[in-house]
Amino acid sequence: MEKEVEIEVGRFCEKMSQFKFFSTSFSVSFFQRMHHFK
Repeated sequence: MEKEVEIEVGRFCEKMSQFKFFSTSFSVSFFQRMHHFK
């Protein structure tokens, strides 16, 4: 039982880190575009 919970938590952390990386790269490219338009 505990092993399954650990696996679920691991997957959740993996998704969160991927989402954080995606949102960070998206905001960076967004700011670059805004700077480019100025």
